[in-house]
Amino acid sequence: MATRPDLARAGSIAFYTPQGCRPRRTGAPTARGEIRPGTDLELVTDLLAGPIYTYALGVAGPVPSGYAEQLVDAVLDALR
Repeated sequence: MATRPDLARAGSIAFYTPQGCRPRRTGAPTARGEIRPGTDLELVTDLLAGPIYTYALGVAGPVPSGYAEQLVDAVLDALR
């Protein structure tokens, strides 16, 4: 259960509305070899935001040390 309904609402607005923080282009990361051509950036955003959102809501407890780096590394490894 969400312990912070205000954060839940703010997160929903930020991540799931047209004015939210969705990425729009893959050109530069694709050119640098960081992600495969044709990568669905909305899916990438969901993969990164979902776990962070869970911690922000207080559902999963405190964020483990080094978690953000591990999360980004795991998602990038899957995209190459």
